[in-house]
Amino acid sequence: MPVYAFRCPKCGHKFEEFVLRVGKTVPCPRCGEEKVEHEVTAPAAHRGRDSGGGCGSTGGSGFR
Repeated sequence: MPVYAFRCPKCGHKFEEFVLRVGKTVPCPRCGEEKVEHEVTAPAAHRGRDSGGGCGSTGGSGFR
């Protein structure tokens, strides 16, 4: 389920929301304004549990 960032033009509150489908109305949780702006955000970088690089690696950079 994608998480999107929004900003309310009425009160300036910034928030994130899980959105199941495109076009869904997401009201501001602070003031209730329904015409919020979608903010452009960078994708999150996820790492595995080990600090080696994920994808089943056992460490190192993954380059040989």
